[in-house]
Amino acid sequence: NSNAAGAADIVFNYGPGPSTLLPVVGDWDGNGTDTVGLYDPATGFFFLRNSNAPGAADLTFSFGAGGGFVPLGGDWNSDGTDSIGIYNPSSGLFFLRNSNSPGVADEAVFFGPSGATPVAGNFDGM
Repeated sequence: NSNAAGAADIVFNYGPGPSTLLPVVGDWDGNGTDTVGLYDPATGFFFLRNSNAPGAADLTFSFGAGGGFVPLGGDWNSDGTDSIGIYNPSSGLFFLRNSNSPGVADEAVFFGPSGATPVAGNFDGM
């Protein structure tokens, strides 16, 4: 719980063993705590937890068509709750959703060169 050397504060298993699922992190329920999630790039399914503890996914849904996208979590509309997004590294296109549910992207944005590694965060504290 700090940006300093030392042992992990929380350790738990979530999801299947070795797999092609990708990690994603966000405050999915708006309670002020970031928690874990997994994204299956082959199917476009998200598996999100609302606690940093083992257990089944609290939210499971598909977004996008799968096929090599990179998952992101962020508060795209400043409502206090993080929602999911996906990034297409071959085109530099972000698809952002304002709710953690299936549906079409609320925003589609080109940013940066293709092939870049995306990151999301609240960089200005607003």
